Amino acid sequence: ISRPRKNPQTSSPQDNTMDGSSFHYFQGRFELSGKSRQYPADALEPQPGIGDVKDIEKARKSMLDPAHRSHFHLTTPSLVFLCFIFDGLRKALLSVGVSKRSNIVIGNENKETDTLYASKFEDVMPNFTALEMSSILRHCCDLLIGVAAGSSDPICTNSLQVQRQFKAMMISIGRHLHGKSADLLINYNAGPAIYWINSRAWLLDQVKVVASKAQMTTYYTVGMFLDQCMDGSIALPAVVSEIPVFEQKKALVKRALGDFFEFGGVLRHPVIGELSPRMFPNLATAANYWAKRRNPTFSGFEALDFIPGSTITLPLV
Repeated sequence: ISRPRKNPQTSSPQDNTMDGSSFHYFQGRFELSGKSRQYPADALEPQPGIGDVKDIEKARKSMLDPAHRSHFHLTTPSLVFLCFIFDGLRKALLSVGVSKRSNIVIGNENKETDTLYASKFEDVMPNFTALEMSSILRHCCDLLIGVAAGSSDPICTNSLQVQRQFKAMMISIGRHLHGKSADLLINYNAGPAIYWINSRAWLLDQVKVVASKAQMTTYYTVGMFLDQCMDGSIALPAVVSEIPVFEQKKALVKRALGDFFEFGGVLRHPVIGELSPRMFPNLATAANYWAKRRNPTFSGFEALDFIPGSTITLPLV
């Protein structure tokens, strides 16, 4: 449903089946204002939005309520859940054109708002139960699997294989019973959001990059350092001695998480601590220093210059 124009024209486009005299005759009789008969030139397609960053928890809690959810663009709740789960995704989506404002349907009107939360949370910061968190994780897993598969087919997101993977993930984070009971969003189909994301290549790239690397920046920085560093820092004895440690820790975490390895950081799985910088402080220090100065992608990466436990000196690097 398109929004009314602020300055509608006073005439409707001429019907090709009429000559000019006939058109003016009917125009006078029916008072064609252009408000409903002419498609507004400034109208936009109804779009989802992600709201204001300070309201993300309020919006997330509100979108668990089917009645509240029903007022918004079908994709808005899914984006809200993803932005809450994945640090950095909200900023990435805004950078490629996703709006803060979302279409909201009230009666027969179609409006936009950046207030995505229910009025009862205006002055209250909501609390979340473990079951609510698990339900949001389940919805996001459906979304990510659908996005990765490049399909919005319900078979993709509701298959037995997906259910088994989610159950295994819940067990791995100590929520054994939530494999089946995390169903607060079971009737909210992830399909519309999957289709919306997959139909926009620029958006799809952002979701994949942020989701697969959330809370795993140091791991990817060290990997890039080992693959690309061409200076003497990679040959420092303290750094060299920790490379086998890094490889052992990486193998351990991959065995524990399997297909969920790339999402281990955001899931807060205990085993992800094995890839903490403190496990290989000299290697992590050298990698962070190198990445910030040699790779523009990491120029804004906030990390300590010295990882606690490191013995190397930056001027030597």
